[in-house]
Order: sequence, then C-alpha cells, then structure tokens
Amino acid sequence: MAKISIGRVRPVHEGAWASSPRTYLALDIVSHGGATWFAKINVPADVVPGTDATYWDILGEKGEKGDPGLAGDTGIQGPSGTNGLDGAEGAVGPAPEHRWSDKSLQFKTPEGTWNPYVDLSGPQGTQGVQGIQGADGPAGVDGPTGLQGAQGSQGAQGLAGPDGATGPAGAKGDTGDTGAQGPTGTTGATGSWDGSVPTFAEAYNNGWYRSNGATGWYNQTYGGGIYMADSTYVRTYGSKELYVNNHIVCTGQVYGGYSDARLKENVAVIENGLATVLSWNAIVYNPNDLAEELANYDKSKREIGLFAQQIQATTPEAVSIAPFDLDEFGKSKSGNDYLTISYERLVPVLVKAIQELHEEVVRLKRPFWKKILGAT
Repeated sequence: MAKISIGRVRPVHEGAWASSPRTYLALDIVSHGGATWFAKINVPADVVPGTDATYWDILGEKGEKGDPGLAGDTGIQGPSGTNGLDGAEGAVGPAPEHRWSDKSLQFKTPEGTWNPYVDLSGPQGTQGVQGIQGADGPAGVDGPTGLQGAQGSQGAQGLAGPDGATGPAGAKGDTGDTGAQGPTGTTGATGSWDGSVPTFAEAYNNGWYRSNGATGWYNQTYGGGIYMADSTYVRTYGSKELYVNNHIVCTGQVYGGYSDARLKENVAVIENGLATVLSWNAIVYNPNDLAEELANYDKSKREIGLFAQQIQATTPEAVSIAPFDLDEFGKSKSGNDYLTISYERLVPVLVKAIQELHEEVVRLKRPFWKKILGAT
C-alpha cells in the first residue's frame, strides 16, 4: 500500500520565540510579548509574532490585572538566623565644641548657643566594708652599711686576759763588742761568686708570709700584686683587675661604678623600653661542649639568661668580651669575641618598659566618654 505524508497533525509548544537562525513550522506555538501565538504556515527566521498575520495568529494574550486576592493566613515564624559578623569599628568623629566647669559639661548647639551644664558626677556611694588585712610583705633587703661613727670614750680597763701564744722572734739585736782575736785558721780553697741574687722555682711554707707597711706580694714580670695600705681594704697593685676563674661568694654588698647625677653629662632619656625588652628572648639552657672546653662550664647545670648578641643589637652598653676570652689588653685572646652580659646594666631599660606599660594602663582606664571627647 502506498504511504501519503500529511505533515504535522498536532501543535507543538516551542517555548519563547527566538530570533535567527531559528525557524518555525506550521502549528508551532510560541510565547512572545505577553501573548501566545501559533504558526499558520512554516515561518522564516526573524518574523516576529504580531508583525505579520500571514505567518502568526494569536491564541491568547495577557488580560488586565485582576483585583488583589484576599490575604492568606500568616505563616508560622521561621527560625532565627545566625548573627552576622560584627562590623569594623567606625572612626571616632570629631568632638562637638564643649567646655568644662569642675565636673559639669556644656555643649554648643549648631545655632551657636550653649546648652545648660550637665553635672556628670554621680551620687556618692555608700562606704564599703573594711577589707581584711593583707599578709605581711617579705622583709626588705639589708641596707648598705652606714658610715663609721665617731670613736667613743675609752672604757674602763678590763680584766687581764690569759697569756697569749709566744710571738715571733724579735728583730736581731745590735752587734756585741768585738771579742778577742782567735788564732789564725788554716787557709781554705779560693771560692767564686758571680754577683747574682739566688732565685727559687717554688717555695713552700707552713705558716704565714708576712709583710709590714703598705707592702705585700708583687710580680716583677707583669708589674702587679696584692697589698694592704690601711686596716680596711685588700687592694691590687698597679691598677690591675682581679680575675677569678670561679664563683665570687660574699656575705655583704657588692659596690661598683657610680650613679651620682653630679658626675654625668650628655644625659638622654631611654626610648622604646618596652619594644626593646620584647625583642629579647628569655631562655633556659645548658652550656654546650664548646663552653665546657673553653671555660670548664658544667654541661649538666641548668642556667637561665639572654642571648648577648640580641642585647648587643639594642643595648650595647651592657655587653663586653667574656672574661675567659679576655687578654691583658682588653681584647679577645681567641679572636672569636665571645660575649657576656652585665645584667645589672639592663635595669634602666626594664624601668623604662614598666613606665611605658603604666602609661598604657592609665590610657586604657580612662572613662569611655573622656576618650570620645578627648578629655584628659
């Protein structure tokens, strides 16, 4: 049986009308301009619905807006959303013109007149109960020894003490009278002497080495020694420094240098104390192999301290060559400039840091309204 093509027999909705290169077939349905159109015959590209009745015919168009419907019931409240992030704090605006009278504040209006004074002092609160007494603070450090007082009057003579130990032999007495000449002895062999003074490599003594007056021990080669010139101090001779290759232990105060304002010039205030202290690393450590080799430090002993190089970068006045590396001319005898810190010289920097922290605390404790108005 032969087949006959009768073409499209039902309409097809193609959605919104589209321009070239899109074409449409007869019975295609499109939406455009708020209305629905159908193609009466095959439509070439770019023939807009409503512009040529040969191709398009309207099926329906948008009616006029209807009356509003009745309001529906209120739905149940949805859950609250999470709080948003806090916005950045805005810049403080300029303070309005104002003036103070004791504890009262007055503002100027935009018209140039002054509002009445507002008393900002609150009512006096009731007196609080007395707090419990705090614990006793630690005892303060002993003060320096006072100056020696004037000599008192001589007391009454005490009872006779026991006999003391026998004193050392007295000085050699005067030469006695020449005795009668003895008989002539036999002639001895002729001796020899080169005029030199006898020397000893080492000398041992089970008692004291004693000297009188402002004398003591003296090293002929290096020009230094130890002596006493009064009944108070043991001194080094020749302005030599005293080197101790171990701890110095004392039961009294250690004094050195000077702090009198009358002896200082070119005085300047320390700046940036807090920033300086914050640039230091406070550490706990053990001496390493090199420290043990150079100066016999105990590797097993735990120490606390700072890095001398960090201190040298900010406060070079507190850093010097380590004593074990110091030669007689004040230079590094190893050539490696091993450093040490004079910790007492860091105290002024710490004092400045505390002062700067105090200023910051005072600023933060100002009342909020004073911060806004710029009041002190």
